[in-house]
Amino acid sequence: MTETEDYENRLNQLRMERKRKNLRLAIIIPAILLLCLFVACLIYLSKVSYKGYSVIKTFDDESVSSTDKYQMFGNDLIMYNNDGIQGIGSDGNSLWSQAYDMQSPMLDICGGYLCIADSQGKEIFVIDSSGNINTIKVSMEIEQLKVSSVGTVIAVLDDGNKKYLTYYDKEGTLLAQGTVQMKKSGFPMDIDLSYDGKMLAVSYLYITTGQMQTNVAFYNFDSVGKSEIDNIVSSYSYRGIMIPDIEFMSNGNAVMFGDDRIIIYNNSEKPTELLKIDLDKEVSSIFYSDKNFGIATKNHENGGTIVIYNADGKEKSKFNTDLNFDAIEFDKNTIIAKNSTSVRIYRNNGKLKFSYDFEDNLYNILSVKTLLPVSNYLLVTRDSIQKISLR
Repeated sequence: MTETEDYENRLNQLRMERKRKNLRLAIIIPAILLLCLFVACLIYLSKVSYKGYSVIKTFDDESVSSTDKYQMFGNDLIMYNNDGIQGIGSDGNSLWSQAYDMQSPMLDICGGYLCIADSQGKEIFVIDSSGNINTIKVSMEIEQLKVSSVGTVIAVLDDGNKKYLTYYDKEGTLLAQGTVQMKKSGFPMDIDLSYDGKMLAVSYLYITTGQMQTNVAFYNFDSVGKSEIDNIVSSYSYRGIMIPDIEFMSNGNAVMFGDDRIIIYNNSEKPTELLKIDLDKEVSSIFYSDKNFGIATKNHENGGTIVIYNADGKEKSKFNTDLNFDAIEFDKNTIIAKNSTSVRIYRNNGKLKFSYDFEDNLYNILSVKTLLPVSNYLLVTRDSIQKISLR
């Protein structure tokens, strides 16, 4: 190769390298700009406060009954009443349905499963997020029930003389059953299953020598519990207080809501007390998701105070609301406070996201999952179900 040819080859290599560099810059710079724009959009949407909305679609032009109840189940809406339950897709069409005749439906949701039964009924429906339905028939009256994220169901049954804790898989196979020793433990006020279905927590109300006492028991259905009497791996007693509400968090911690304190138990095969939060004011509302829980107290004049905790009991935020709320609940990464005509939606840090006073009766408002960073909701009023976008 001559010196001239060698020089031309090196020159061509430099030209090719420059072209590849320019091509990379032509791709990288717009990508960085788009990413910056996307991040800026997310920051804006995380701080903006909406005071209105536009209607994307109306699903139902007929009147909606006040006895109809609505909840999100995965990415879909469920509607249930005394006559049946159905899943409703984002287009408003029915995805699945189950008819029944109930006087007082009890519903529980955990992960991709829900269960529903009539209070004092003898039939449990277990439904997954795809709409597959299994029916569990029992011989005694159902008083309470809960479902796990794997579809197992725990129920408190009553035969008129005794109460039983019964544990089923999603197909209805009886996995475990035990008699509630009411003279020893007390009356079961509340139950809950851990997300994996291996742990059961029960809060019992016990009266001894005229004094109220709450007994809390943890049952382990895994190998550790099999070596314990009645599968009870740990228990606690609290004199003078009532603990009517128990919830397992997705991290395995259990949270007990008492009338003067909140008690958190750790995620272990034999749960122990992790933290106690004393309540110095009367709590008006308790609400929870799989990762957080909150309490709300009402002010004497107007509105109230909301406190949000993580699953370990660490306070995340504390803020005031101007709304005289009837109900408060978590909805994804927000907190929704509402009454019969008004709603306030707050972010987890307490910043107001949406405030609106409706002319019609408000039954429910639920967020809708979208691919784009927009705030879409399902609005359920007396006259219709609408998909809306906040603005």
